Amino acid sequence: MPLNAIPRRYRWIPAAEIAALVLILVGLGVARFSRLSPGEEAQVELEAGLEQVYRLELDFREEHGRFLDPTDPVEGLEWPWVERYGWEFQATDSTFTAVVRADLDGDGEAGVWSMDQRRPRPRRLVPD
Repeated sequence: MPLNAIPRRYRWIPAAEIAALVLILVGLGVARFSRLSPGEEAQVELEAGLEQVYRLELDFREEHGRFLDPTDPVEGLEWPWVERYGWEFQATDSTFTAVVRADLDGDGEAGVWSMDQRRPRPRRLVPD
C-alpha cells in the first residue's frame, strides 16, 4: 500500500516501526558484543585490585613512612584475590614494585603485570 493511501492520522506508524526495529537491533548488538569473557573479567578484577594496592601503598606510606608488602602474612592484605596470583613484591621506604603473574584465561601461559609508586595504573608486561 503506497504511503499516500494511508490515512493521514496513521502515517507515523511506518516510521515508528522502523525506529522500533532499529532500537531492537541496537539492543541486541549491545547485549551480544558487550559481554566479557571469563578471562577478560579476571583481568579487569586483577587490574582494579592492583590499582587498589597502589592507593593503599600511598596511604600506608603517608601514615607509616614506608611501603607495605601486601603478601606479608603478618601485615599484608587479607583480600581473597591477592592469594590467587603469584606475587613478587619489593619495597623500601621510598619505592615499591609489584609484579603479578597470572593465567587468567586458563591456557597454561601466565601474563605478567607490573606496578610501582610512579604509576597508578598497572602495566601489562606479558599478555596472558
